[in-house]
Amino acid sequence: MYLLGERFVAGRPRWKVSDLADHMDVPASVLDGELSLLERRGLVLTAEDDTVAPGRDLGSITLAEILDAIRHETERKIDPTVLLNYRLAPDMFALTRQAQIATDMAKGCVSRLAGAEIPSYEDKEATFGELVARVEKCIAYLESFRPEQVDGTENKTIVLKRPTGDVSYPGLQYLLEYVTPNVYFHCTATYSILRHCGVGIGKKDFIGAL
Repeated sequence: MYLLGERFVAGRPRWKVSDLADHMDVPASVLDGELSLLERRGLVLTAEDDTVAPGRDLGSITLAEILDAIRHETERKIDPTVLLNYRLAPDMFALTRQAQIATDMAKGCVSRLAGAEIPSYEDKEATFGELVARVEKCIAYLESFRPEQVDGTENKTIVLKRPTGDVSYPGLQYLLEYVTPNVYFHCTATYSILRHCGVGIGKKDFIGAL
């Protein structure tokens, strides 16, 4: 809305949807869906030449109203392929890769601590069904370990091979300061992408049953 209003107030040509999508680095199909929601609430206007402008006086449009228009659109449909490849910024990984990294971190951690071979996943998931199956497979793998397999590994030297050179950590530091933040980071990124695109999930879905 800020970008639309900025041009409108300055008297500059209105944004075309395709140009605005390129400027924001989001898929045009996703942006078009967002604008359609706002247009139904009278917050934006789309002309026949595919340009968009604020639907009414900018001073009367609140952030809460914009969020409400999107949050309560229950009939919204998004192409799963678009969602799987969606990212919040040009230099971040898309949703699929975020989930893949989270599972890689988790299975790599328990394997290294227990001295087991790390299972290799092919990173070929192209649907939500395949991505969910990967997560479930990872969870089953983690649950296959017994506590005694990782007990006493607090000071075990864990070596990670990187292009810039090997990095080593004591086991406890590796778990608490490297793996855990990474898992939460990529899970949070996955959640943020889904929520940003209008999927009806919340804190309880992220945290789980307590």
